[in-house]
Amino acid sequence: MPPDAVEHALATLGITVMLPSNAKRVPYEEWHRELRHGDHVIVRSEGIMFHHAIYIGPYTPPGQDEEKDYVVDMVGDGQQVDLRLRTMSKFLKTKGRYELAVLEYSEDTQAARDFTARLALLAQARLGDVDGLYNLLGCNCDHFASWCRTLRIIEIYQADLQAMGSHAPASKQWARCPHLICSNQTPKN
Repeated sequence: MPPDAVEHALATLGITVMLPSNAKRVPYEEWHRELRHGDHVIVRSEGIMFHHAIYIGPYTPPGQDEEKDYVVDMVGDGQQVDLRLRTMSKFLKTKGRYELAVLEYSEDTQAARDFTARLALLAQARLGDVDGLYNLLGCNCDHFASWCRTLRIIEIYQADLQAMGSHAPASKQWARCPHLICSNQTPKN
């Protein structure tokens, strides 16, 4: 079903699918001119799904000779999470891609772009695959990209974590991520 038809069907039910209010649309053919390293990027696929990542920019991964534009994104399958370093061209081929946008943050809520990009790369290198971290509603690609860009856990989720304390179930422990990235411990897979 075409994206416009899905949106129309949802609208008849009173459901509006919109980009976040702080999102700036970026034409697909102009992403290479519009994006800056450290940007929180979103690809909207057909229907109501959004996929989030941190744009790294031109980068040459260890062991490779060619510089390409990369993103770090998070995908999950059940409880398993995978932080991936992907080329921008693969990220833009997200199933049924429909829209590309950049989330813009105010100066007082964002980390420096260099830091954001390096943090995303460090997270990908340190964590890779981690059991028990992914949860579609509580720990997903949006949470990861927002955390890298702002160094904050999304507020509604943070309240849940504080209420649960150290007894939070594994799927509710996004707060583990900063500790795992910055510690000398190897994450348990």
